[in-house]
Parts: sequence; C-alpha cells; structure tokens
Amino acid sequence: MKEKLKIIVLAAVITSNFSTIGFASPASKTAAANKVKKAKVEFKQSTKKEERIKKLEETIKMLEKKYEEGLISKETYDAKKSNFNKMLENLKNGKDKLSKVDNLKKKKGEVKQLTKEERIRQLEESIKMLEKKHKEGLISKEKYDAKKAYFNERLENIRELNEITADNIKSYKVGMNQVTINVNGQNRRFKFYVPENLSREGVSLVFRFHGSVSISQDPIDSVTKNYILNQIANDENIIVVYPAGTAGAEDTMITWNDTEKNLAFFDEMVKCFEKTFDNIDSNRIYTCGHSSGAIFSFTLAGFREDKIAAAVPVSGQYNLTKNPEKSTFIGNDISVPIRAYNGTEDRSVNYQAASDNMRVWAEKENRGNPIKIEEKLITIGDYDVKVEQWRGGMSDLEMYSIQDEEHGISWDTIAQSMWKFMKNHPKNK
Repeated sequence: MKEKLKIIVLAAVITSNFSTIGFASPASKTAAANKVKKAKVEFKQSTKKEERIKKLEETIKMLEKKYEEGLISKETYDAKKSNFNKMLENLKNGKDKLSKVDNLKKKKGEVKQLTKEERIRQLEESIKMLEKKHKEGLISKEKYDAKKAYFNERLENIRELNEITADNIKSYKVGMNQVTINVNGQNRRFKFYVPENLSREGVSLVFRFHGSVSISQDPIDSVTKNYILNQIANDENIIVVYPAGTAGAEDTMITWNDTEKNLAFFDEMVKCFEKTFDNIDSNRIYTCGHSSGAIFSFTLAGFREDKIAAAVPVSGQYNLTKNPEKSTFIGNDISVPIRAYNGTEDRSVNYQAASDNMRVWAEKENRGNPIKIEEKLITIGDYDVKVEQWRGGMSDLEMYSIQDEEHGISWDTIAQSMWKFMKNHPKNK
C-alpha cells in the first residue's frame, strides 16, 4: 500500500510540471521546479521496470485529463504525449529510459546557431542548385521565379542584418539588428527594428514574443524589415523587439515557459534599450505575443506591471478559473490594460477557457465594485469580431473573439487594431 501511494504521489509531482503556466510567483515556481527535479532523480534511480512503466502510464492519463479540461494547449499536449509514449515504448522494449534524453541532447548540440556568413553561403548554394534544376528542365519557370525571388529576399535580409552584442549595442543601425546578451550565465538573443525616421523623443518600445517552435528551428529567423509590426513602426515612432525563447534539457520545443529566466531576460533587454536610446518613453513600453508568447505577455502584465503600459496577447490564455490562487497580484495598485485576441474555433487553446479566464481577471481586478460589460460586433479586415469590454475596474480589459478563426490568427489583419489599443494606453494616461 505504501509503495502504491509513493508511486501515485511521485507521478503527480512529475506531471505538475506540465500544467499551463499561470500566475504563480517566481519564488513558488522555483520551489515547484525543485520538487520536479527531485522527482526526476528518484524516477531515474528506480530499478523496477514495472514501477517505471506504471508511473509513465499514470502520467499520460493525468496529461490527457488536463487536455480534456482545457488546461494545456493541443500543441503542448501532442508534444508531451509523444515524448511519454516513446519513453514508454523504450521501457517496454527493454531500452534505457534515459536514451531519449541523451539522444535529444545530442540532437540539440547539432542544431547550432549558424553564423551570418554560413547562412549566406547556404542560400547562395541553394540558388545555384535551383538555377541548375531550371536549366535541366526539372522545375517550371513559374516555380523557379517564385523560389529565386524568395531566396534573394532572404539573402538581402541576412546581408542587411546587423549582428552585435549587448556590450556594443550602441553600434546599432537603421533596420534589423540582432543582439547576443548574457543573462545569468546564459547567452540569449533578440532582434530589434529601428525605423529610419525615429524622432528624438517619445519613442515607443514594443516587445513581440513568438509562439512555440521546434528546437530544430530558429524562432526569430523569419523576422525581417518587412514584418507587419515594422511597417507600422515606420509611421508610428516605434522600436520593435523580437526576443528568442528557450528550451529545457528535455524539451522538444522552444517556448516562454521558464518564467524565472525569461523575466530576467526581459529586465536585461529593457536596461539595454534605456541605456542605448535616451528618447524611449518609459510610459510606452508594450508587450504582445502569440500562443506561448501570449502567455508570457500575460506574465509581464502581472509581474512587470511597473514597466508594461499595455499587453496584447494573441491565441493564449491563463488558467485562472482552475487555480484562483495564481491570480493573487490582481488588484495591486498598478494594473495593466489588456486586449486579448482569440479564435472561437481554436483547437490548440480552448476558447471557452480563454474567455472564462478573462472574465475572472476582470472580476478580481474590480475589487467587488459593480462591473460593467459592454459588447458589440465589429469587422477587422475579413474578420467578424465579437468585442467584450470590462469597465469599472482599475484598467481597461477587452477580449476580441474572432469568429470561426483557429489558432493562427493573421497578424497582418489585426496588427493595426493591436497597435491602436497600445497607443491609447500609455502608463501616464
């Protein structure tokens, strides 16, 4: 009986690491991480194959339950379940459980960040191979023209990219820059875009956090001067920042899940910009992001309310309805305005859960005062949008429900609407 109880408790501790990120304080997250670390050590030291199989099966069941309750996204669920199933298969076939982790670490070591010169060389070779195929009649002229235009555009963007370190960030150039910065012993990266006509005062700083991507990909590689937020920046006196997330030793995805590390990363980036640009308006620092990046935008709204003027998460949610204790900071003296965009047919982030969590946020922030909900239907581009606005609390809270849209909401369509909300919500308004 004691042995069974021990197994169940250990499985519960292991699976607690895979719940949706919420409003736990950095200190409590560290304590939880230590418990998970201890559980993993005990798991590795288990000598009975049957026990380890049983623990994994229980972990998979708990993962499935969390997904059914809308506590984790489909993206996270699929990645975690695939990982657990492979571990289970290895165990049942008599293979070492750690081989999965070892192979993953080896794979990570092979997926190194290419230098600017290496990327240019790769693209030039791709263009040569493309031209050869066209001459040999292996691809149509239409396909050849499209691919060559794509390769040439990428080549131009890479050649124009100004790669610098945090120590010499003042050597930035107009256009796209990429910075490497050491944060608590770990090298982190971010890109930022500087428009040509930046004014001498009142510059806004907008952080854009990407969604989850495979560890084999560079999450900010595709960000170029032509990205929609950069086009807006040209007319609106904005510097746009594109940070790259991280992956843990056993993760298959690059995300924003490590709150402690990523808050420290954000703090260092803000310091860099404040030291480099004396024209940044500290009342106009904003955050937005997609999916995992949307979750981190919520995190910044909670734990960096002294810095963030407004947050605009897209296709993300927090688990406030299931874990109300994670929202203890709501109702502080400073509250960040939020406009959340979610697709009603999102299969990765449960739409109803996202809606419920925004409602809970509004109710808690209202501190028991009468709350007024305004609803209306609007059109943004091709999108039909139901707008809900909670009034009467400490800040404006809004939810834009995009009808019949799934997880991949078009930023090209909503970016102007996003910026309008940010622009209208400086900290000193």
